[in-house]
Parts: sequence; C-alpha cells; structure tokens
Amino acid sequence: MILPKGGVLALDLARFVGVAYGMKHEKIPSHCDTWEMPKHGGHGCIGYSFQETLFKFLEKVQPSHIIMEQYLPIPALNNSVAALQAYGMAYMVYAEAYNQSISVSAIDSLTARREVLGATFMGMTPDARKREILKRIRHKGIDAKRHDAADAAVVWLYHRYATNQTGPLWDAA
Repeated sequence: MILPKGGVLALDLARFVGVAYGMKHEKIPSHCDTWEMPKHGGHGCIGYSFQETLFKFLEKVQPSHIIMEQYLPIPALNNSVAALQAYGMAYMVYAEAYNQSISVSAIDSLTARREVLGATFMGMTPDARKREILKRIRHKGIDAKRHDAADAAVVWLYHRYATNQTGPLWDAA
C-alpha cells in the first residue's frame, strides 16, 4: 500500500503495536494495522524489531507528527516486563522522531476513549473492553483487524479532533 507523506502516525505500544496513519484532513486514518513483535528472543529482539520497523515506516511516510498512547495504564505498572517494554518503545519513538525532526505527543487511553468514543469502558473486563472498542472503531468505517489497531485509531482520531475542534470531541465524531 502506498501511503501519502506528511500525515499523522498514531501508535499503541505493546508486543502487538497498533498503528494508525493518515492525513490530518481525512475523516479516518487511511492505514490501520498491527506490527507484531517477536514472541521469542528476549527484550533485545523485541526492541530491535520495533526500532527497525519504526525506522522503515518513518522513512517511508515521513509523518509530520507522531502521537502515542501514554506509556502504561496503572494495572500494567505491576508488570515489570510490560513496563520495561513500553518505556523502551516510547524512548525509541522519541529518539527516531528527534532524528527525523518529527514532533511527538502522547495521550492517556482513558482521555482518548472518553473524548472520541464517549466512554472509558472502565467497568468492563479487559476482553469485553477490547471487543467494544474494536466494534465502535469498525462502526466508524475503520478497518481495524485487532484491538491494538483500534486503540491506535482512537488515538489518531483524538489528535485529529483535538487539533481541529472545540467542545466534546465525541459530539464532533
């Protein structure tokens, strides 16, 4: 798929990295996908794979901005492996963005979900929450195959709406 240069890249950082990319003037991201990081090989393998995948994508599309889901929800802070991976990936995003002169911001998932979808889904089990977010993103016409991609799409939509709208963002959607 050929993607236009200069768009906005949204990332949900995990072993399955959610990716949403599109031009800011578009209603929905033109690209919504997941980058699967290796399951085996340890931290170094995952980090190297992410760094290479990110570098190649940035080099290809040359985004004007990267917005990522804020590093960790509170329950994940109890998992040292998840925390190390999330902070490491975020650091790599900042480093590559610096290297290529791309601005970066981050938003926590609760704010993005509340503003874009009108709810945080906090009373749900994690699996039910993932299914509901995926369903709502697909309802918006975004072809997300996994919940990670749907989370990235929520972050992309948040950035688009937040930089173009006033008032509750879920009203503008």
